[in-house]
Amino acid sequence: MTPENERLTNDPKEMLKSKKADDTQKQQFTEFVQTLGSTNASENAGKVSEEEHREPDMQNHMKSVENLRN
Repeated sequence: MTPENERLTNDPKEMLKSKKADDTQKQQFTEFVQTLGSTNASENAGKVSEEEHREPDMQNHMKSVENLRN
């Protein structure tokens, strides 16, 4: 983070400029990481294998129940 980005401001133009700079940096990083990974690894990223069994996530379930009640 550059000293410019560390400066706090409520100016919408400055905030938008900072956001665009951050988005550009994130995009460059994403592209860089994608060039490092092999195509096979990236195709399988985030996929659950057939043999893997996951128990239901109780925290998310309970939060959903709580949200339905409100």
